[in-house]
Amino acid sequence: MAEDWAAVAAEVEAAIASVGDVSQPEGFPAVLKRVVLGEAPNEWTPPSEETTFLTIRVVDDNRRLRDINGTLIGETVRTLMVGASVEPLKTDLVAVGITGDQAETAAQTNPDPTRYHVIQEVRPFAPAGVVLLYEIELAA
Repeated sequence: MAEDWAAVAAEVEAAIASVGDVSQPEGFPAVLKRVVLGEAPNEWTPPSEETTFLTIRVVDDNRRLRDINGTLIGETVRTLMVGASVEPLKTDLVAVGITGDQAETAAQTNPDPTRYHVIQEVRPFAPAGVVLLYEIELAA
């Protein structure tokens, strides 16, 4: 019998929301800030930009790196695991611990108090060619 990978992806999404943070009923929130540049009307005018804030539920993990001999090297990598409902892009920014609505409200203040992280790497976990989750590695 063939595996229903879409159903497995939905289970992974629900599992991430349930184990991400038990103190919050919908899981541990984060927001992807995505800026899309439009067309410039001419060469003197900058292109228009549209910013969208996408709420995701994550599992936040910090790993300490070791060298080839197993010795800790003093570097930590922060990785977020997120379900496949939204595909993160390396050009997105991530704020952890807030929702899209909160980030959108904060963006209207000057200066925006939200601390965004740069995405260093996005790794899909895709057995059988179907993405079940993404690992987002944040830049130090």
